[in-house]
Amino acid sequence: MHWLQRLGARPKFFYVISHERSGTHFLINCLKLNTSIDLKYQSAGEWFGPFEKSQAQFNHIEKKLSNLSSKNYYVLKSHCDRDLFEKAYLKGKIIYIFRDYRDVLTSYYHFLQDGYLDWAQQHNSDIKSVWFSNFSDFIRKPAPNFLRFNYSLHGNFSTPLERWDNHVMKWISSPSKNIQVVTYNQLYFDAEKTTRKLLKFLNLPCKRSFTHPNFENAYSVMPRKGIIGDWKNQLSTEDKAFLESAIANKLPLLNQFPWESSLTAS
Repeated sequence: MHWLQRLGARPKFFYVISHERSGTHFLINCLKLNTSIDLKYQSAGEWFGPFEKSQAQFNHIEKKLSNLSSKNYYVLKSHCDRDLFEKAYLKGKIIYIFRDYRDVLTSYYHFLQDGYLDWAQQHNSDIKSVWFSNFSDFIRKPAPNFLRFNYSLHGNFSTPLERWDNHVMKWISSPSKNIQVVTYNQLYFDAEKTTRKLLKFLNLPCKRSFTHPNFENAYSVMPRKGIIGDWKNQLSTEDKAFLESAIANKLPLLNQFPWESSLTAS
C-alpha cells in the first residue's frame, strides 16, 4: 500500500518554497498572522545525507509528510528544487518566493558562517565546515555535497550562484495554476496587498485588519537583516561584475517579476 493511503483522510496543507534566505519566514509569518485559520508550521525536507543514497532522501521526505495529521491545516516550508518536488512531494498549492540573487548570496554567506554548518555536522560528521575564506571564494568555489544535494534531486550545479540559478529558474519558468510566484520585493514594499492576494490564491479567509510581522508576534524566525540592496554595502566591484555577468542571460525571465530595486509590477 502506498504510504499516502496509510494517512487515511488527506491532510490540508500548502507549501511555501524558496531558495534559502529569500524571505521564506517573513512570508510565512504574514500568512499565519492574517488568516483566521490556525495554520501549523512544518519544515519538510531538510536532509543531512547520506548524499550518495537518493532513496534515503525520498524516505526522509516520506517520513516527514506521513506524520501530518488530517486534523490540522499546515503551511509546509521547503527549499526543494522543482525536480525533487515533482519526484518526492505530495501535490498541493505552492507559493514560491524569490529574491535578488545578490542579496540571497550575501545573506547565505553570513548564514553559513554563523554556525549552520556546525549544526549540520551534528547530524552528519561528513558534512564539511566552511570551505571558503571570503565572499569571493564563496561565489566561485564548488559547493560541497551538502549544498548540492540536501534540497536537490540531481545536484547538477557547482557553485552557490549556480545553485540559486538552477533553483529559481526552474520554478519560475513554467508556473502552473497551483503555483503562485511572488518576490521578496512585493512582500517588502506592500506586505498587506501581497498577503491578501496570496491568501485569496490559497482560498483562505483574510482578517479585516492587517498585522505586520515583528519580533514580538512572529510565529517563525525573523530574518537576519531582510534589507533590500544590502549587497551594495558588501560586494566588491569585481564580485558584482562576476555575478551580474553570470546572470545576464537570465534577465528576460527574471524581469517578468518585480525582483530588483522597487515594486514595478502588480
